[in-house]
Amino acid sequence: MDKNISLLQSIFFSFIFGLIGMAGLIYMSLSVKSDENEIALVFPPNFSERQTLAAISNTEGAIVRFGGSSNIIITSFEGSNHYEILEKTGAIAIVNPRSTSACAITEVK
Repeated sequence: MDKNISLLQSIFFSFIFGLIGMAGLIYMSLSVKSDENEIALVFPPNFSERQTLAAISNTEGAIVRFGGSSNIIITSFEGSNHYEILEKTGAIAIVNPRSTSACAITEVK
């Protein structure tokens, strides 16, 4: 009986923390102002730096720097709609690079 309660508690807390994480990602995505040029593009977690660079190279965006991991890249786009950027690059989210610590400064190789 105790194992079932422990399992249910684990599932419940995992679900709650997942919802909190998704709410945070949505908040960060919505906090990007449309007049800002620098944005952080978040790609799927399995993307390497090479795949991330390839996704950006097909657009008019300029690479500023990588974020905290290889699937986050800070870019600058002139006059593009955020939905168009998501569509062109295949990114899963656009976040404000100033609102997340995951976008730590690293040099572009």
